[in-house]
Amino acid sequence: MTEIPFSKIRMALSKVDKYLKQQNQKLKNRLMPDNRICRTIESRRNKWRKYLLKNRMQIMKATTEHRRKSQREKEIKMAAIWPHPRLTTKDITGYSKHIFNENTREKNSTWLRL
Repeated sequence: MTEIPFSKIRMALSKVDKYLKQQNQKLKNRLMPDNRICRTIESRRNKWRKYLLKNRMQIMKATTEHRRKSQREKEIKMAAIWPHPRLTTKDITGYSKHIFNENTREKNSTWLRL
């Protein structure tokens, strides 16, 4: 087995080192929410955290709105399956007075006058 000269080993190591540095740089230069380049992973994390905190109210509003909408759709579906044993006037008008239960639902026709 021939000896590998030290210079070649050093050259190979420097190539590997250079490659690793490039990869690291690629990692570090990820874009931020505001399209700025961020140098280190830690500051990238902090930037995202700041971005999310700043826009948290908007995000929350959007999700709440979505939840409310789907809840409304569910209520409408429930009202469609009439007569429902626990249907109240609140489901129909917004006022909370119980009009239907198992016994009175047949004879009580208040829902027609709402």
